[in-house]
Amino acid sequence: MPKKAITRKRKIRSCTYCYSHKLKCNRTIPCSTCITNAREVECKYWADSSDPPLKRPNTESYKTQMPQKLEWVLPQNEVYGGKFLYPFFTPSVNNDVVSPNVKSKLTLNTNFVRNKITEFNPFVRADIHMKDVIFYLEDTKAHLKELTDSYFSNIHPIVPILDRDDMESRIQVIYERIETNQNLSPLDVILLITICFCSCYSSMASGHTNNITRVYRYYSVYRYLLDMTKFPLVPYTETVQSFTVINFVMDPNMREAVAYSAMLVRLGQQLELYKKVNNTTQESKNLLYLWHYILFMEGSSSVASGFQFSASKDILNLVRLPKSPFNQDDANGVPYDYTISRFKMNSIFQKIMELTTKNSISRTESDYVEEKIGILYRDVGKVEGRLKHAFPETASYYSSSLYIFLHRLHLRFFALESLQLESTQKRNKNFEVSEKTQEKDMFWILERPLPLREEVVPLTLLLLLNTLERLVQPNCEKFNWYTRGSTVMQYLFVILRDISQNPIKTYPLASFVEPLYGSISFDIKEVIMCHPVAYKYKLIEELLRILELRLAPLWTDHELYKFLLVKIVKEKVWEACKEVIKANETQFFELSKCRLFIFCKTLQDSQNISFEDFVTNLEPNVFGLDAEKILVDWLMDI
Repeated sequence: MPKKAITRKRKIRSCTYCYSHKLKCNRTIPCSTCITNAREVECKYWADSSDPPLKRPNTESYKTQMPQKLEWVLPQNEVYGGKFLYPFFTPSVNNDVVSPNVKSKLTLNTNFVRNKITEFNPFVRADIHMKDVIFYLEDTKAHLKELTDSYFSNIHPIVPILDRDDMESRIQVIYERIETNQNLSPLDVILLITICFCSCYSSMASGHTNNITRVYRYYSVYRYLLDMTKFPLVPYTETVQSFTVINFVMDPNMREAVAYSAMLVRLGQQLELYKKVNNTTQESKNLLYLWHYILFMEGSSSVASGFQFSASKDILNLVRLPKSPFNQDDANGVPYDYTISRFKMNSIFQKIMELTTKNSISRTESDYVEEKIGILYRDVGKVEGRLKHAFPETASYYSSSLYIFLHRLHLRFFALESLQLESTQKRNKNFEVSEKTQEKDMFWILERPLPLREEVVPLTLLLLLNTLERLVQPNCEKFNWYTRGSTVMQYLFVILRDISQNPIKTYPLASFVEPLYGSISFDIKEVIMCHPVAYKYKLIEELLRILELRLAPLWTDHELYKFLLVKIVKEKVWEACKEVIKANETQFFELSKCRLFIFCKTLQDSQNISFEDFVTNLEPNVFGLDAEKILVDWLMDI
């Protein structure tokens, strides 16, 4: 008697991918799992399911018709804290200038190919289980050496808190346990996944791969392992290492780190990292840099938000930095000099941000900070020499980066000092901002007289020149994930404002007094000496073009909006200064022969594009109050 055919009574409602992989499906088109794994086009449903995939609840079951579209909506305003003023406003004016809410949308045409890194959403969660982790690990084994090499080449030089020998040992243990069907340590696995995620993420930022699916895979496993290890309620050194590296790679400016960076300091205290760095073992060295890197992240995020450091001076000084880096034999290609210099700047920033809470600053306090800044310039100069000897191919990238950070610090100090120059009443009168400004042309900001210390504009010029030098360095595309933090729009605006008010004002080498003069590289000196007026205009033109080439594809819509705003201001200033520009055509030609601008031309010739071709539509309110408040905010946020 033939067997009776088995008829499936329960209909298959999951998509084919979720059903075959035993994953949770929310039955939308496409489903959330397929979105996470970049399979939107392939998200299909079984033909034997008579019920369509769920798009909305069945409205027939409700007595009242539900809205066709119902979503959670959060306020879109950027959150800014208690910024002190640069160097133009009083607290009462600062309170009136709310953070800009950018409503304008950029419509980009097909000429502008965004880097896949801009599509990555760290808030997307996938339903991951232990079997998925094993699957991803086995899938990774074939090219694990490539990922490891990439991590220690592209990430480790900037964030040197993992050890290669230790990682290779952990990797060997992981795969031995998989092959022998033994239990795995999530602490070993999370460090391996950290290397895999960061390697793929940095490769995507460099344009070497567009495989965002793999990035999502590793990130999902990382989040799953954080939950498994009960982070942050239960601290482990490995989870702190993993969290620190991954969040810094995703947000090198640390603008989103103000909350979790303070948490990391507390976790470091719980783990007593500062007590484990008193010997000379490699593990001790790694913990030394982990502890100081956590403090650096907390400081940088505080500066970005305008807050006083949450870590006290005593905590910063629990473990002293080495006076010189470890032996080059131990460096493994890591510029420890570079890292130590950033940590030193962090300690000076702590003092500057502490002074922002005071109503008045004594001459003794001011002189103390200025003396420390001068020492930093001298130290960075020595570091620059050692970097050229140890890392000749990337030394200019590292040294220009250090000077950019140092110039930012120096400008913050000038901003703080300038608050003592005028009375509150006079500053309010000179730079009043209110809702009435909506009726004004936003370019009124360019014409306002503002109190500036003489060194501010030369210092800002040096910051921009070092930014240009950093961006045109060859063989540094591997650091694109890090370089994309070079958002210098507010500094460009400061120089554009100065050009608008003083179109023929010169800034020769004599304008760059000590300690600035000693920090100027040969290539930058060549530019300044070529023509003391024309180089300002040439610098703005070339830097805008290089930003378009190198960083615009990596930026969010919000950053692109602000970049375009700078270009709008630049065109306005250039129109006003067209006679000066025309009179200096010969000087512009001579400037193009300078080594720094030759590097620019070489880079531009390799990828000749124009930002104007990217934008096909910009809503008219770019000229409204949003844009104006951004410009004011930049002057505050230097």
